[in-house]
Amino acid sequence: MAPKSLDDEEQPLSRAEKRAALRHIPRTKLGIACGIIAVIVGPLAILLTLGSIAAVQQTFGVSVGQSQMAGGLSPLILTYILGGGLVLGGLGLLLPKSWGWWLAIVSAAFGPLDLFRIYRSLFAAINLDNPNSDVVIRKLTLFTGVPALFYMALIALLLQRSVKTTYRISS
Repeated sequence: MAPKSLDDEEQPLSRAEKRAALRHIPRTKLGIACGIIAVIVGPLAILLTLGSIAAVQQTFGVSVGQSQMAGGLSPLILTYILGGGLVLGGLGLLLPKSWGWWLAIVSAAFGPLDLFRIYRSLFAAINLDNPNSDVVIRKLTLFTGVPALFYMALIALLLQRSVKTTYRISS
């Protein structure tokens, strides 16, 4: 058996380097912006939802969204999961990893649906005869609108062709 030459040893190394270069996702300003927005929106949506529930409960004495579901799960479990998904997805976008894009887009897509699910019952609990109802309606509109705008902005940014190309998401 002939001894291996230097060329034989370099060949597998260059292939590994080529594979690593193909897997490498460059860090871009738009990707960083998406990651930061995702990391901010996750906790923000949770805090504003909890604040909304507290405002309705304090003003009208109605316990909305705090009842226990079957199995002892909170009705806000989906909100917590989506918030955590956005934070993890944002971290994945900042690293940059393709799974971060997928996690962020799925969480951001389900976010407005979760907001609708929660705020539908909150707005339904408002007694319009109460003198503070207009204050609560303004608070709920603000608490609904801010996360919804951030969700939509994040979705719009993540669906940009340059972001999808950077994170190697095919059309």
